[in-house]
Amino acid sequence: MHGMTLILVLLIFAFVSYQLGMRRSLAVVKGKVRQRHSLPSYYGYHSALWAMFPVFLVKGKDVRHEPLETVELASM
Repeated sequence: MHGMTLILVLLIFAFVSYQLGMRRSLAVVKGKVRQRHSLPSYYGYHSALWAMFPVFLVKGKDVRHEPLETVELASM
């Protein structure tokens, strides 16, 4: 998968995860935000980060094991 396509898919996935996490936090307390320990956006950020974390691990491992010659040629 190309780099820009991967970033676009990751951002869409993170946005959907953020929305679902935020809506879930509001649904648990039936819209009464003061009953939650944190703001709904914090729950959204947390779910978005957990959605992106595995992708960063896999992509980081992929880049780390890429041959050095390929990296040098790509930077020229």
